[in-house]
Amino acid sequence: MPKIGFKQLLLFMGALGIAYVFLFLFNSQTDETDVSNLEPYAELMNQTVKLNEEVVVFVNQKELRRAADYLMLVKTSVSSTRKEKLYTLPVGHELKLTKAIHFTSGTSGFSVPYVIGECFIPELNETIYFEYAWGNEVTSMLQEAPLRFTYDKAPWQKKALSGFYTF
Repeated sequence: MPKIGFKQLLLFMGALGIAYVFLFLFNSQTDETDVSNLEPYAELMNQTVKLNEEVVVFVNQKELRRAADYLMLVKTSVSSTRKEKLYTLPVGHELKLTKAIHFTSGTSGFSVPYVIGECFIPELNETIYFEYAWGNEVTSMLQEAPLRFTYDKAPWQKKALSGFYTF
């Protein structure tokens, strides 16, 4: 049996490490799919909607940014200790919804759909683009494709959507 020297072992371990890093980076990429033409998004695209509850908009963290520089959240879900500059949009404020994107994490496999839109921020005196996470993936140990989602009440809706939507 041939002897394996220290150099060969070190070279083999280095190649294995490089292959592992390459595979990790390849598999950890986030997958992005445009779902604007699917329900429940299709009827909202390129429509102007009015808010039925107050929301806040703030600059999104660069590491968490998906598709827009600003993030929109329902005001009641935002901590009062946040350090970011928050812009409050009142009931009746208009938003234009322009796109829906489904993001799937390469590492965990979990999916989050986002609605992308634009709105005028009076304090900035400009129109900004925002993203709003809308949709909850229904997970089950026995679940197979397609993915199933439920939808909580969005700030422009009077009530939440009922039932499941599949992708």
